[in-house]
Amino acid sequence: MVKLRKFLNIRTLKLIKTQSPPTMQLKVLLASILLTSVPNMLTAANSSFARELAQLTKQRDKDVGTATKRIDDRYLELIEQVMNKAAKAGDIDTAAKIKTILDVGRGAVTPARVVGNWDWKSATGRSGTWTIKDDGTANGIVANCEWQIRGTKLVITSPDKRVQFTYQFDGETMRGGNSGYKHVLTRRP
Repeated sequence: MVKLRKFLNIRTLKLIKTQSPPTMQLKVLLASILLTSVPNMLTAANSSFARELAQLTKQRDKDVGTATKRIDDRYLELIEQVMNKAAKAGDIDTAAKIKTILDVGRGAVTPARVVGNWDWKSATGRSGTWTIKDDGTANGIVANCEWQIRGTKLVITSPDKRVQFTYQFDGETMRGGNSGYKHVLTRRP
């Protein structure tokens, strides 16, 4: 585009020297319209394609999420039936395993899933470790905290109850923090 502008400017200057003033003004006007219109038309065409691509991608992601949720819900429903049959038949070990799968599948956070060492990293680059113990205590950003599970979230509260960190469990990571800090926690091996 820069080469085109330089070419047109050079051509326009040559025309200016050899043309009469009204013709020269008309050619300069046409050249300036061309220089400003063509890039805008190209940009508009590209952005409409980009918008269409973004819209199609968003719709695909939504459709995949809907289909996956239906499949997962059906799976959980069926294994719950197997769990009930196993419990009635006295196979408590299998029923307990299925119960754990159901809890995880339905987003439940269990103590067994959160106890351990978790590396945390903030968006600002700060990092550290939370040590979450099975006795209900946690040490990390703030020492001597208490933790508890509330629904699908892990909540860590400072000893003076003034600072609270809330994390949503997401497989092998937890995301959350408090009003001042957002963290991603990854289980330490």
